[in-house]
Amino acid sequence: MEETPGKLRKLETLLAELGSAVVGFSGGVDSSFLAAAAQRVLGEKAVAVTCCSPTLPASEREEAAAIAAIIGIRHILLP
Repeated sequence: MEETPGKLRKLETLLAELGSAVVGFSGGVDSSFLAAAAQRVLGEKAVAVTCCSPTLPASEREEAAAIAAIIGIRHILLP
C-alpha cells in the first residue's frame, strides 16, 4: 500500500495537470481536504461550490462558508 506522503504528492500532481478545478464542497472532512489541496496547488484557479436547497440547513451552509474562508478558496453557494 502506498504511503500517505506519496498519495498526497500524486493528488497534487493530478491537480496541477488539471490546471483548474471545481470542488463539490460540503464543508466535511473529505471535501475540505480536497479543497485545501486544490487551493494550495492551483490558487485562484480552484473554486469550491456548495449546492444549496431547502434540505440544507443554514448552519451547514454557514459552516461550509466559514471553512472555505479558512482554507482561502473561492466559495460559491449555488441555489
